[in-house]
Amino acid sequence: PTRRITGTFTIDGGTATAVTLGPGTSQRIPLTGGAALASGFNTPQQRGVFIVADQQDMTVDHRETFASEQYSATIQRHTLARGQRFRLAGYSLNREGVAQANRDVAIVYAPTGATITVTAPGPTPRPYWDESPADTDGVLTLAIPAGQSVAVRTAGGHDFDGAVRTSTAPGGVVAGGRGWFTGEGCGDDGMDGVLPTSVYGQEWVVRLPTGTSLGTPAQSYVRVI
Repeated sequence: PTRRITGTFTIDGGTATAVTLGPGTSQRIPLTGGAALASGFNTPQQRGVFIVADQQDMTVDHRETFASEQYSATIQRHTLARGQRFRLAGYSLNREGVAQANRDVAIVYAPTGATITVTAPGPTPRPYWDESPADTDGVLTLAIPAGQSVAVRTAGGHDFDGAVRTSTAPGGVVAGGRGWFTGEGCGDDGMDGVLPTSVYGQEWVVRLPTGTSLGTPAQSYVRVI
């Protein structure tokens, strides 16, 4: 922040911890011992970190590190990120070199409680959603109590891209996925906040990555939904 900020954070609905940040400083909130980790998919739970600050002059990032890999996402301000209609975008490479790597995942948060519906994009093969009994119509509906979140994912081999998430009350969405190349021993992970359709624009600044992949020229893709 550019000024002094005070506030609190709670993990999984636990006891609030006070935090103070001075100008130009940051604080890490480690998640250990299974904290903020969902126990399964399609099951609403009180999981995650809830941060309250006395000023808006603050940026919050989420970073996941494991072994030699890492990914990160910027947490959008609640006044911008909450909505009732979202177009999901994923990050899966759709190549299952390791178990469960060819799926997209979304985490949906309902601060005041909501019934959410996620709908597959167009006439994609079924099952599209990972649910029991098996998905036959491409539609998954779940009720989320106030202050809880739920993780949903696609069946193997499906991208989110173009799937629609709607809800009866405003909430937030983080989406992403994991892909792994069979035989190469390498892959990629990624998640990021999804903005509601109510704040879509017409002009975008896109950064294209550079470098090489497996000894070949890098290929950049921009997905437009």
